[in-house]
Amino acid sequence: MTVQPAGLYVDHGDVLTSAGTASAIDACLHIVRSQLGSAAAATVARSLVVAPHRDGDQAHLDHELTVDDLAAHARMSRRNCTHRFAAATGTTAS
Repeated sequence: MTVQPAGLYVDHGDVLTSAGTASAIDACLHIVRSQLGSAAAATVARSLVVAPHRDGDQAHLDHELTVDDLAAHARMSRRNCTHRFAAATGTTAS
């Protein structure tokens, strides 16, 4: 598995994953667009009052979030945090 941090959803062909509730709607619109075309996806999006397609990387932080910040928030050591992050995501927390 490859983590795509900027993706709202990822279509693996047989599995479609999303980053959360709003991006699940993006994923559903992707299915409609793939199966029925852009016009159908635009019609569904209008009825839901959402954009018919959004690019990834929607979230923007007002400051850099460090590994030390993550570890402190999780109430664990930096070493344990980086180990558990890597085990859960398959990538480093940097």
